[in-house]
This record gives sequence, C-alpha cells and structure tokens, in this order.
Amino acid sequence: KIKYGTRLVTSSSDIISISSFNLLAPLYVRPIDQRTGEIQPFAAFEWVKDDDLLRNETRLPRLLTCLENCGTDFICVQELQLERAEDSHSNSSDTRPPFVLPSWIKPLLSKYQIILPSQPQLDKIAERNRRVLLADVAVTNGIFYNLNKWVPDSSNKQSNGDDEHTNTCITQAFRSVDSDDASIVISSIHLDASREEKRCAQIQRCLGQTASFSSHLPYALPLIIAGDYNCELSIGSCVSAFIKNAPDDSTSSQPREGEEDSKSGMEEHKLRECASALRIPLTSVTPDNVKQWDSLYDDVETYVYDNCWVLKRANTGPTRMALVHDESNDNTAEFNELCLKPWKLDHFVYTSNTLDAIKYWSTLEDDAESFKTGLPNERVPTDHLPLAAMFKIHPHPQLDQG
Repeated sequence: KIKYGTRLVTSSSDIISISSFNLLAPLYVRPIDQRTGEIQPFAAFEWVKDDDLLRNETRLPRLLTCLENCGTDFICVQELQLERAEDSHSNSSDTRPPFVLPSWIKPLLSKYQIILPSQPQLDKIAERNRRVLLADVAVTNGIFYNLNKWVPDSSNKQSNGDDEHTNTCITQAFRSVDSDDASIVISSIHLDASREEKRCAQIQRCLGQTASFSSHLPYALPLIIAGDYNCELSIGSCVSAFIKNAPDDSTSSQPREGEEDSKSGMEEHKLRECASALRIPLTSVTPDNVKQWDSLYDDVETYVYDNCWVLKRANTGPTRMALVHDESNDNTAEFNELCLKPWKLDHFVYTSNTLDAIKYWSTLEDDAESFKTGLPNERVPTDHLPLAAMFKIHPHPQLDQG
C-alpha cells in the first residue's frame, strides 16, 4: 500500500498502472427526480456543508488535476457526463448532434485517448435522463489509455453476440505500441445499485467479452475489472462468488481457513448478504428469498469453474463515506461523523493467475479528515475516493511437456 495520490508511471510493458475514478456526474448532484418531485436521498449530499465543493466551477478543475497527476497507463472512469456537440443546423429530436467529451476534461487528450460506447448506446441513457431529470445529457463509463504506450486491439476478437460497449461496462483488449499482440484486457464497470442478479450478469458479460478477445489463445488474456461495483463483495454475496479465496483479503468469497468455514457459517454469511441486498431486516428474509439467493450463488460458482476463471480482488479499503439512508438518523442532533458510514464500493478485480497487484493507493482507512467530513471535500473532489494500482503481468501457468 502506498500513499493516496502517488503518481504511478511505468516504464516496462509487463508493468501496468491503472486508476479508477467515479467522477460524480454533475447531473447527479441534487437533481429533482421527476418521478417523485424530490431529490433522492443518495443525491442530496446532506453532509456537505460548503456548497462550493459541489459547484462545477470549483470541483471539475480540481478533478482534472487529479486525473492528470495520477500518471497511470489506463484511467477507468464512471459517471462521465457527455454533452451534445455544438450544431446550429437543426434542433430536431431526430437529428440531434452527437455526444462529445465536455470541455473540462479535454486537456487529458494531450496524452490519452478514450474509448466510449456508441452513439445509440449514449442516446439510451440520454433518453432516460430527459425523462427523469429533464436533461439531455449522456452519463457513461469510459477508458482513457496512454496513447504513447498502448493501442486498442480487436484483431483476434471473436464476436459472441453481446460484445457492444455499454454505458455501464466497457471492455477492451490492448497491446503495447511495441508489440503485435494484445497483452491485457481492461474493463471499466459500474454495477447496478440495487439488484444482485443484475450485478452478476454484468460481471459475467464482462468475462464473456474478455474470452472473446482471447479466442486465438488456449487461455484468457490477463484482465483487470476496475470501477464502482456498488457492493462490498462481502463473503456470502453472489458477486463475491466470482472471486477466488485469498487469505489476505477479508472480502474473499469464502471464509478464511479455520474461521467460520463450516457450511452453517457460510449459510449465515449468505443470509446476511441476501438481507442486505434486498434492503430488508434479517428476520424478514423468506425461504423463497434464500432459495433464489442460493441458486444465483451456485450459478456463479458453476460459471467460474466451467470457464476456469481465477479472479482476485486487490486489497483496497473503503472508498465512500455517506449517510446510511436505510437507517434512521436523529435529525435533531448536531451533524457529526457518527452519521457517516464507510463503504467499500470501488474495486480492482483481476486474473490472479496472470497478474500480481504489486502496489496500490491507500484508501479512506488512512484519511481521518474524509472519515469526518464525508466526500466530496477539500481533498477529494468526487464522492468516491479514486483508486490506483500497479500490476505485473506474468506468463499463464502451463503444464510441463511430457
């Protein structure tokens, strides 16, 4: 673990640096939801006392500085808000100008290029935003890549019928500018905020796309899935079943050896995670809820086994401080840090048989000020603490000949 904000510049093609930024789309800062006529609790930022911290004129330049200073080969972004290109020829809804990068982030293009979803994909989220938030903007994921070191490579990609980039998942193979073959797959992901089955489907889709880039090989290319998972990958969650047990990680998919490793212990973990995902009290979980949860968990385990995935999570800590809206807060009490809870929502998940996480930024466990004030604040200009890490590529394990 290294100090948050340390610049991660690499000089070797087998060492990869990557960062992940949930940018906090300006559209999602205290908007009026047309379905309710109110600001949704998760977008109200009740803990932010200084409104200047949320103003675009203040926040976005600071965010650009963070992006420029990280120095990583790849920057995976979530909640990137695009705008319509200036076009005076027509205001017809049938001929709207395409979505382009906003001006505040364009200075990154001096060093990076970006991969985005297609315009039809962007139009889908824009239609939702026009209907719900009265704003004709697209909010999406993206992957910035250092154009002096890396080139997108789809030369060996085999279409699987579900390989289009979406606003919540962009998966792309890259090769070094000095190589003819792809050496890494990067995925920028933003998982569903409420449904475990949808989160699992999004991860599985990402893995399927990675396999399609590896069709010319007897094994999958090294993969890093970076982004906002909207869950903590806790033991017993179905999403955690994608991840191989790791003794140094408290969010591994299985209990540690000798620690609640009985069948009943795992069932307790599953029950707790089922209640958490459904946002209901533990005592309200029904046998049918448990049956569906167990079925989804088993399906994930079977998929991982059948497709020989060996995934691990980089041992990063909490990245978000916010109010717990499912629990009551004493509105008459003076605001204090006890109102806030740390959440471990942003992760790097990677193929541990072909990659080693050799260093990564510290997270909120080492930031007492953010624990007290929440995010955004004077130090961090977004509501999720960005992550960054370095990975070393090593050869895929192979059986000895003979």
